[in-house]
Amino acid sequence: MPAILFSLALSSPAQGQPIHSIEKIFYGFGRTDDPSTGSSQLFAFTNLTHGYVESHPGGGTFETFSQIFVLFLIPAGATGPPNGTGLEIRFSYYVDARCIELSESSCPLGSNTTAISQDVMALEVRRVIEYLDANSDGTYDPGDLVVREFPLSQPLSSFVQLSSFSENGSALTLPFNWNVSDGGTSITQGALFAGDPLLDQVFSFRVMVGTGDPLNLTLSSFLFLRPTSYKGIPLTPTKLKLDIEMRDIRYLRNDTALAIELTLESAQYQLRSNGTAASESVSASSAAAEAFFTWSTNATVDGRAAPIGWTISRTSDTATRVVLSYPRGDQITHDPILGLEQKSVLGSPPGTGDQGGTTLWLLSLGFAVGAVASATVYVLQRRARKSQ
Repeated sequence: MPAILFSLALSSPAQGQPIHSIEKIFYGFGRTDDPSTGSSQLFAFTNLTHGYVESHPGGGTFETFSQIFVLFLIPAGATGPPNGTGLEIRFSYYVDARCIELSESSCPLGSNTTAISQDVMALEVRRVIEYLDANSDGTYDPGDLVVREFPLSQPLSSFVQLSSFSENGSALTLPFNWNVSDGGTSITQGALFAGDPLLDQVFSFRVMVGTGDPLNLTLSSFLFLRPTSYKGIPLTPTKLKLDIEMRDIRYLRNDTALAIELTLESAQYQLRSNGTAASESVSASSAAAEAFFTWSTNATVDGRAAPIGWTISRTSDTATRVVLSYPRGDQITHDPILGLEQKSVLGSPPGTGDQGGTTLWLLSLGFAVGAVASATVYVLQRRARKSQ
């Protein structure tokens, strides 16, 4: 069976570039059980409060205040239905954007000087399939013979881990201040706030989510708290970098290839696809920002660059199915990005609060303690902003 590794990464500015700031970050992990169905899920999350300021050459600024909640969910063993939800990432955001002393022609929001947007972009990895490419076009088509499939709804030994690192890559020990149990849900969480020396030391968070046997799929998520570059790709704290890696693949036949089936869904906005010679993407655009999932048209197969195939089918205005097909090989790596693109004066391409108690924070997220899997997980807090 293939051993599959998903590396997910998030992500600061050169002189004269936009300024990113971190006001606070919550982080945690846990488990939720549904007694009515007997199903269980493991989860891990980060919740980032992010500031962004872009200075205009002619004076004035474009500013955004964002809260970005990333929730990772995976069935806890083979407890769910065979065709149920697989490994899921929910990228939830709230963005308050405004132009200050900018002309209409300079303001990214156009004639409006303010805009507020919120949404949940859900990405689910449903299954990995070994298939026979009937027409040899390098792309899985619905009529192709599926030799074997690995649904991700019934992993036998799933797990989640959360850790953090300094800029030199050394591991950091973070505080976990609260443990909450309510009904079938237990949560362990911590938080760091602006002004805490430990927050200044944290360069990245890593969330590892894995299926264990029989697929051995691991999703490693890196959240960079300052803008950085990963594999030559500039990233900010609003973008998740995923490295999909499949290793030691044992095929059932010698004439087959692998494909990964994904589904994307926006809670509020219409999804659209857009492609270039180098990349393809599915995105949902709103007044203040654009949420997107984009991938390179090439992967690395056994150490060499090779083109991939893909199909995009819209199942509704707000839901899309994506199948990424890879050339046959023993080791396959690929580099998608899931994230949020700020509106910009400069036209960049897509690609402090009340600390309170833990219960208040959970409620402010809509993080229903008894139903984590179905909760709306973005923060709807508004920050009072100083008028200028």
